[in-house]
Formats: sequence, C-alpha cells, structure tokens
Amino acid sequence: MAFISTFEILLKPQLPKELTDTKPELIPLARNILQGYFLTIASPIALISC
Repeated sequence: MAFISTFEILLKPQLPKELTDTKPELIPLARNILQGYFLTIASPIALISC
C-alpha cells in the first residue's frame, strides 16, 4: 500500500488579535496553543492492485 505521512505543528493564538485589541482586559487570558497532528494520504489504486 502506498501512503504518505507527515507531521504538522501549528503555533497559534487562543484568542483572535481583533478581540484582544478591542478588549485589552483579555490580554492576560490570551495564550498561544501548540497543536500537532499527522496527515496521512493513502492511494486507493495501490489498495486495489494488491
């Protein structure tokens, strides 16, 4: 079976910047989130030919 697997890491803010700009009292609550996940792509043609 042919497949491709990669790992992706994202570092993104918990709250949108527009929200913290309009409401500065929310700045202490704004944190960055580290999110990671695997992307896997499988070839259905390879599954049929096996």
